[in-house]
Amino acid sequence: MGFRQVKVGSCSMQIEGLDDIFQEYLKKGKTPHEMIGADLIKNTRKQNFIPEDAEDLYGEALLNEYKSYYNAQKK
Repeated sequence: MGFRQVKVGSCSMQIEGLDDIFQEYLKKGKTPHEMIGADLIKNTRKQNFIPEDAEDLYGEALLNEYKSYYNAQKK
């Protein structure tokens, strides 16, 4: 389990275990279009603190990060 640097709003955050979460979604065949930020936040919160007042920013950032990951894996 490593860390992935993600741009959340105007800040760069270190998020633990994101690659593992993304791998699970990929194995289940989840495309970025099927994903919602709330699902990503729920799973990411198991290992990381995400402030409630920043959920929208994190949701958007995590979705963008999953899109990048998904597209890289599908090449």
